[in-house]
Amino acid sequence: MSQKINKAGFTVMELMIAISVLAIILLISSTVLVGIGNLYSKGDNLAKVQDTTRNIVESAVSAVQFSGTLLNNGASTRPIIYTYATSYGNVVVSAFCFGQNRYSFVTGLNFPTGWPHILWLDKISSTGSCEPLNLSLPNPTCTDGTYNCTQLGSGSDLIGPNMHLATFDIIQYNPKLYGISVGVAFGAENMFVYNNNSPVIINGNYQCSNSAGQQYCATSYLETFAAERLTQQ
Repeated sequence: MSQKINKAGFTVMELMIAISVLAIILLISSTVLVGIGNLYSKGDNLAKVQDTTRNIVESAVSAVQFSGTLLNNGASTRPIIYTYATSYGNVVVSAFCFGQNRYSFVTGLNFPTGWPHILWLDKISSTGSCEPLNLSLPNPTCTDGTYNCTQLGSGSDLIGPNMHLATFDIIQYNPKLYGISVGVAFGAENMFVYNNNSPVIINGNYQCSNSAGQQYCATSYLETFAAERLTQQ
């Protein structure tokens, strides 16, 4: 006795429905994965910028507590400022010093591609001067004959790649007490809010915009007080 074999398969309509369902599942899965990736990027960038801010504050607090000398060697309670004529144009560099610790820094967002340093910490060989270094150089030094930027060895950069310094301030409240505030931002220039072509600073830091790519933008601001523990010699 012969047997009948069922040769019936999927119809074209059934295949189209199956493919459509599979496409929807893949789309939802891709959206979820992209969202997870964006959250990871945002969290990772925020962690980096928070660690950088914390490290800068801890460094400044340590300099205040154990230098045994006044801010900028007693000459001023504000940063020393100098404008360097560099290959990138005129750039304003500021500096705070405690004892032999010198912090040379530039603030802002509009730095050209290839700009090497934002906040540089080095040691000076004398407590009699606090001139900012030329941060446009790969190895910062003083290239202008007006200043005598004496140094002890090389320094180190306290700001990582794609980071910007919105605020770095040390305020003297009395001969022993200082306030330290630091604001660091991470992201491309077009990720921040501008007003009249200038980045908006609120509460000591730049503001991330709501445009595409915001997950790559992160900001951190920290302020504290520090008291000198060593007496000036």
